[in-house]
Amino acid sequence: MLRYAGNVRFHEAPSRLISILYPFHTRMVLLPGARYKPLNSAYSHNIRPVFMSIYPVTQTVIRYHQQKNKSRFKGLHHPVQHITWFEAIMMCNRMSRKDGYSQAYAIQSNVVTCDFDCDGYRLPTIHEWEYAA
Repeated sequence: MLRYAGNVRFHEAPSRLISILYPFHTRMVLLPGARYKPLNSAYSHNIRPVFMSIYPVTQTVIRYHQQKNKSRFKGLHHPVQHITWFEAIMMCNRMSRKDGYSQAYAIQSNVVTCDFDCDGYRLPTIHEWEYAA
């Protein structure tokens, strides 16, 4: 899970990576924007600065947001299991609303669009995952 960092000025931060705490101690780090070229690829991608969670979403977060916990191995500090992509984006929108941020996903009928410029929670893209690793 991540949030768009907007126009972050890195010279104002004490280091390249700064950490912040969100509800339930979801620790997020700032990934600075960069031009990223994956291995074995002829193309490069612009990665925007984002705050990315360093831990998987736990069942505590699911419980707080009153979403049904379908995990097989129950435990408040265990990662969420058996969740669909659609349930994950709905959870991102629910968390954004509850924490006072804009919703990243607009859902109309069977069409989902993502506003990558909003300040709400969203799932990382494949290139953001690779860059973070």
